[in-house]
Amino acid sequence: MPGTFMRLSLAALAAVLLLPAAASARIIEMGDLAAESPPSCPTSPCEVISRTTAFQSRVGGKRQLFVAPADGRIVAWSITLGTPKPKQRKFFEENLGGPAQAGVTVLKQGDRRYGRVTATSPLQAL
Repeated sequence: MPGTFMRLSLAALAAVLLLPAAASARIIEMGDLAAESPPSCPTSPCEVISRTTAFQSRVGGKRQLFVAPADGRIVAWSITLGTPKPKQRKFFEENLGGPAQAGVTVLKQGDRRYGRVTATSPLQAL
């Protein structure tokens, strides 16, 4: 009987300790602009952005679309791309530094519109 009580007590304690970690995790998606900014490819002209070294602070009338509402961890990210035709893709790859790739950089907000880089992800082939 004492062994059974001890095992049940340990199991209950483990369950109580694991509950807060599971309950506090939530998914927050930022920057959903699919309806407002459709890709221009494969139409003509097919426009792309190459080597972006800035961040968007406003899209249309919306501001701060990429500001995290709370501290946390980035566990996944996604990007929506156009679908250029093979001839367009070949042009971009030959003239803009190779196949498309992207990464995520985390900035800490500073004075005015300046920020400090606090983390970067490796570039991913798209």
